[in-house]
Amino acid sequence: MKDMVTSAVLAGVAANAALRRSGRGGRRSGVR
Repeated sequence: MKDMVTSAVLAGVAANAALRRSGRGGRRSGVR
C-alpha cells in the first residue's frame, strides 16, 4: 500500500515540476 501511495505522490510531484518547467513564462504564467 505504501508503495502505491509513494508512487502516486512522486508521480504528482514530477508532473507538477514538468508542467511548471514546460509552462510558457514559468512562474509568470502562474498555476493553471
